[in-house]
Amino acid sequence: EAGASCLVAGSAVFGHPDGVAAGVKALRDAIDAQPPAPVHRS
Repeated sequence: EAGASCLVAGSAVFGHPDGVAAGVKALRDAIDAQPPAPVHRS
């Protein structure tokens, strides 16, 4: 199966212009905005 088991977002979080908390929130908001992954059944 394809997919990632690790996400690296250091500069997106620590380099966010509004600070680390805002960077984490922006990352979480972006993840939450994604459509759910399809379910594959055998």
